[in-house]
Amino acid sequence: MVQGKRRRATKAEAGPDEIDVHVGRKIREARLLGGMSQATLAEKVGVSFQAVQKYEKGDIRTSASTLARIAAALEREPAYFFEGPSAKGTRVDNTELGIGSRQLLDLIQAYEGLPEHLRLPFLQLMRSCARDRVSK
Repeated sequence: MVQGKRRRATKAEAGPDEIDVHVGRKIREARLLGGMSQATLAEKVGVSFQAVQKYEKGDIRTSASTLARIAAALEREPAYFFEGPSAKGTRVDNTELGIGSRQLLDLIQAYEGLPEHLRLPFLQLMRSCARDRVSK
């Protein structure tokens, strides 16, 4: 090592990059919100489901082209995967999401499953229930 220059830590030494972990969490979050399995996403993207597992954990870096295919498969804009805080330790799995609880995931999936003509009345009902709760 040349004096004054520090060697960059290897991935094995430093662990996964924080941005890769954040992008992986967002991939998992979008996949779960869409009700898609890792195997289905892998098939749509053209990678193995093990690769999807590694992308979601941040163990391997998601290339720009792969991220574009993932975004298309999950019907998201690529920028979605960089949104929000990259808080360390935020779990995104079947019981706890960065955006809320398992119940919130179920609610979003139910809403997305409604026919278009029922979405606005459902949303109005939810807002009304929330107002009633606040006013009590």
